[in-house]
Formats: sequence, C-alpha cells, structure tokens
Amino acid sequence: MQALGCHAAIFAIALATFAATAEAGASELRRARQAEIEKYVSRNADLTELSNGYSYKSGSRNGYKFSDGSVCVRFPSGGTDCVKVLTDGKKFYMVTKDGARSSF
Repeated sequence: MQALGCHAAIFAIALATFAATAEAGASELRRARQAEIEKYVSRNADLTELSNGYSYKSGSRNGYKFSDGSVCVRFPSGGTDCVKVLTDGKKFYMVTKDGARSSF
C-alpha cells in the first residue's frame, strides 16, 4: 500500500510540474510584430501589395493585410476575416476569434 501512495505522490508532482511548464511556455508567447509576420510569410510566398492595402500572392484572389499581432484575409467576395498571430520568437501561431490555436 505504501508503494502505491508513493507512486501517486510522484505522479501528482510530475503532473503539477508539467502544468507549470506548459503555463510558463504559454506566457512566453507575445503578439508578433508586423515586420516579423511579413518576413515569415515572404519566405514562402512572393506577395504584391495593391492600392487597397492588401497583398496578393501571384495567381491568388485572396488578399492579406499584416499588422502588429494579426493577419486579415480579404476574400474575392469582399468579405474579410482576421486572426491573431502570436510568436515566441521562433514559431508562429494563429489564434481565431473563438480561441482556437494552430501553427501558422
């Protein structure tokens, strides 16, 4: 019985350490600056900015506007949608209006 109690205590400590580490990692995320987002995106796409303020990838009808902490998409219909962009300085993450987070 004592061994079982010891394992439970170790598990509880490990779980608390994991939760604290995950929380600390999340607190290191910050809003990505516009220049960081543009540099990250330009590695994978050649964009041209049009007079409407949106940048377009060759052959794409969707436009993109970058600002500190966000990216907005303008669709061919004229509608727009924006997501927050967070970074730890190395990786970038999108956060939707409902709080869902994914790699950018």
